[in-house]
Amino acid sequence: LNLGEGVSFVGMVGRIDWWKGQDHFIRAAAKVTAKLPKTRFLIIGSSSAHDPKTVEFEKKIRELVHDLNLEREVFFLGFRTEVPPLLRQLSILVHASTAPEPFGRVILEAMAAGVPVIASPFGGPAEIIEDGRNGFLVDPNDHELLARSICRILEHSDLASKFRENGIRTVQKHFDLAKVAKRIEKLYEEG
Repeated sequence: LNLGEGVSFVGMVGRIDWWKGQDHFIRAAAKVTAKLPKTRFLIIGSSSAHDPKTVEFEKKIRELVHDLNLEREVFFLGFRTEVPPLLRQLSILVHASTAPEPFGRVILEAMAAGVPVIASPFGGPAEIIEDGRNGFLVDPNDHELLARSICRILEHSDLASKFRENGIRTVQKHFDLAKVAKRIEKLYEEG
């Protein structure tokens, strides 16, 4: 991703689907780029060819990008197998699910990569993110607040650093595979 000097990348990773919130992400992008024009938004993932509803939704959000005149700011990268290198290039990961997410693994992957996270407060993300400590929890339906949260992180390097450091600590403390395996083993032994 080489789009010029001083460009910040904000991304979403995951299947394109109506409840994943890519439409809210795009609406927030319009507000952010009005204030911070060197920000680019990446949608990493694709709709399912086996689900006509997701294909139709992807078509609608591509039209939304066109309607908002964001073709130079929003990029659809499609399905990727090399997500970790892309994550490391992001300034922020946005997780904008409008329905409760069972867990939100991409949140942990971003935090482990040292990427600040803005996540939906619905479902699993609320168990990972401590609002204001290791990321922001933001209702994706509130495009203004989502845009302001993105701008806050991009404009305040100290806040971005805090989220990076605390995010890495959260993953190491609570989600390290070896530690999780030991906790599960202990539960089996006690049960």
